[in-house]
Amino acid sequence: MLARLARLVAVFWALGVSAPAGAKAGKAPPIAPKLAAKIKVVEQQVLSTYRAGKTIVTPLKLKLLKLHQKAWGKTSPHLAPVSFDLASALMGEMRYTEAQTHYERAAAWFEQLHGPKHERVATALQMIAVIHFVVRDYASADRYMRRSTQIREELYGVESVMYATYLQVWASMLQGQHSYQKAEDLLRRAVTIIEKLKGPRDVMLTNGLMQLGWLYYRRGNFRQGDAAYLRAIDIQSKAPGSQPGTIAQHWVTVGRLNHGLGRRDKANVYFERAERSFDGDIERLSRRYGVESPEVDRLKLSLADLFMATGRLNEAKAILLALRKKAKTPLMAVAHNWKLGLIAAEQRRFDDAIGYYRAIIASYKGTLGAAAALGPTSMIAHTYRVKGQYNKALKYIAKARAAYRASFGDDHPITVTQMEAEALVRVLMGQMDRGLKMLTTAQTLLEPHTANVLASGTEADNRQYLASIAYQLDNALTIHRTRARDNRGATRLALSMILQRKGRVLEAVADIFGAMRRRMTPTDRKLLDQLRLARTTLSRLVIGGPGKRTPAVYQREVSAAATAVRRLEGMVRSRNAVYKAFTMPVTIAAVAKAIPKGAALVEFIAYRQIDLQGRTYLSRDDVEHYAAYILDSDGRIASVDLGPRKVLDAAIAQLRAALADPNRDDVRALAQKAYTLAFKPVAAALGKTRHVILSPDGGTNLLPFAALVDERGQFLLSRYLFSYVTSGRDLVRSGPSVKARGPSTIIANPNFDGAGVAPGSTVPGGVPPDGTRGRVARALRTTRWKQLPGTGLEAAAVAKVLSDAVVKTGEEATEGALKTVQSPRILHVATHGFFLPSDKKRASSTTVGALPSAPMGFGGLTASASRAGNNRTTAENPLLRSGLALGGANALRSGAEDGVLTALIGPRVATVRRE
Repeated sequence: MLARLARLVAVFWALGVSAPAGAKAGKAPPIAPKLAAKIKVVEQQVLSTYRAGKTIVTPLKLKLLKLHQKAWGKTSPHLAPVSFDLASALMGEMRYTEAQTHYERAAAWFEQLHGPKHERVATALQMIAVIHFVVRDYASADRYMRRSTQIREELYGVESVMYATYLQVWASMLQGQHSYQKAEDLLRRAVTIIEKLKGPRDVMLTNGLMQLGWLYYRRGNFRQGDAAYLRAIDIQSKAPGSQPGTIAQHWVTVGRLNHGLGRRDKANVYFERAERSFDGDIERLSRRYGVESPEVDRLKLSLADLFMATGRLNEAKAILLALRKKAKTPLMAVAHNWKLGLIAAEQRRFDDAIGYYRAIIASYKGTLGAAAALGPTSMIAHTYRVKGQYNKALKYIAKARAAYRASFGDDHPITVTQMEAEALVRVLMGQMDRGLKMLTTAQTLLEPHTANVLASGTEADNRQYLASIAYQLDNALTIHRTRARDNRGATRLALSMILQRKGRVLEAVADIFGAMRRRMTPTDRKLLDQLRLARTTLSRLVIGGPGKRTPAVYQREVSAAATAVRRLEGMVRSRNAVYKAFTMPVTIAAVAKAIPKGAALVEFIAYRQIDLQGRTYLSRDDVEHYAAYILDSDGRIASVDLGPRKVLDAAIAQLRAALADPNRDDVRALAQKAYTLAFKPVAAALGKTRHVILSPDGGTNLLPFAALVDERGQFLLSRYLFSYVTSGRDLVRSGPSVKARGPSTIIANPNFDGAGVAPGSTVPGGVPPDGTRGRVARALRTTRWKQLPGTGLEAAAVAKVLSDAVVKTGEEATEGALKTVQSPRILHVATHGFFLPSDKKRASSTTVGALPSAPMGFGGLTASASRAGNNRTTAENPLLRSGLALGGANALRSGAEDGVLTALIGPRVATVRRE
């Protein structure tokens, strides 16, 4: 929470958002000379306090308010500026309830003085929004921020710099509540407005560019992230009068992001630039103001952050200890103690770390009350866990859990997080069954919330949300693979979480539910819209927290919203069989039942093997691994290790490079090497099973399993029948059986140079145009697809087996033809497929100083869909960059289409055909 507040305050200062200037409308009544003299004395005391570098001025500002009340009366609207100033001082001390009261009075009085459409009113409303944001009442924060922005829109117009400035403030708040897509939309709009009005080199662009850069980085879009950050830094560096340290802090920011996303070399370059910039600025300010001046201290605090990011902990510690001695307020001391606690834990000085966190708790209790101490309480528990003092860790976890339960209820995700923390401690204590039972319960409680969030969020927000909970799967897999391989409960928990998490992002990006909605009756669509609204309401309540509600009121509201979601979902499921199939809970038993007799499902999973006891928050030595879980139709489960991820990924890359080069003679040797790493352990677990349903993950998405060579020199194609699914979830989410309405269809050997003579892609029920077509077309402009006469022969051979087959080849094998196929008995497509590379490489480390979270990303045509973590997010929907080439693809013209069917539109077509 403090980090969010600090980010917002930084934005407000950067944008010049502060207390409004003196009123022009309605002259204040004169004040008696004696009283005016007293007011002047107190104002001078406030000024002297600020000049002395102190920030606690609340008593003086409260005294000023009382003097003005004595002069004008307690209800005079002319008290508005004084009340606003007092509220700002209270904000600085985190006395949010009192601050809100004074901001609300100021807003009402400003409205009396100036009318409802005035900048002063908008500013007061904005600060009320900030308070709601800080206390996690996001619905109220949005409401006040919307009112504030509407006033600015009317005052300045939507094409004004002022309006754009406040859009950036709103975007900053939206990022804090995980509404990343809305934040990006506002930032893009703000940057466009400022660039249009002020030009491409104006310093006002820097804030929006920096925020956009952060969003791009978090999604793995490094190219755009680099461009945004470097452009902002370049503009700032050439702007006259830049504040000392600003450029250095920008370099630290971009360095930390790159370091956290695994781009170590890039990060080191930025860190070196930051240090050079800091050294120069500190030297200049020291000559001008003195070595011990507040101006120099401000830069030293930022320099300590740089040292922490680069592992120079003793240097950071020395700076922070010196600055803590000079701290003017408890809040400033809290900031120093947080960092000192992290450093102490990293250096294994656990008692010192606990001492710093206890000091923070004492400071919070003196300002915000016991509730604010939950963060450091959890940190103490974590430190005791790392130290190996498990009973003490349990004591502090119990304190935090009880407090969260009282405010949020038993089933709230934030309460369940404490249950997970206790479960890990139980595991480390050797209480394996008890710990696993708690983790299983936690997963059961979290799954409905996960489903609700994913059903109501945007694609980008869903990825970010899954990133925040990916650590849960990593924990389950680490416990099973490293501490409880033979424990049945650990095995089932790991596989259950794989089945539940894998495929979630892919479902969102493919918009399968959108395709279903378009095929529903109007009544069903209305119910589905009501369900989405109910889910959004519940999601906002859960993520936003109680805010200013009492715990009892909050828990009643959450319970009522959850009941509404269950009722509406039951109604939709009862009316739509396809929706029911896609939304029913996925269990091991249900998946096993869906596996054909004699077959087995092989779930490959890339995960982060975590050091459960030794983790600290500044650095970790977690290693990415592969494992495979095998499930047969009788419900038997086996699992195998496949070793470090980088080893297998390298072998896959070598094999693919050899397969792409007709002059290579080492294909069989490389295929056998990949077999040894990726499939030999799986084959041993499969035994006599020959029908294998593969669910790849990460780099194994790109591995041609049938072309692997076993220890006897045979291709696996001769030993196994391979089927592919994105996840075992697909087996139970195939929906009800639908009788084929059309004949078998074969589409093969397209004329890639043709113009296309097949029908257009108008589909009953409406599959929308592929809005991604332009981006894919640009990427494929230089690609020339070669004809595939062999697929024509293949089509003729298959047609002899399928007596009812309709064969479309050459000019008829087009995108439009494929989209118009109606529920065929069998659909056979033989053509080129493609997977365009993204602009980033996979990363393997975690955000410096961040709470533990699992990385994630996409590794091929089918995504590792549960794993969209902080350092493995995807730059772009992978379904935009993969697909099939059909008639007219070389010219990117085929009737109303471009001859390219992306993987994004493919699932929509498939879903429509099912009905």
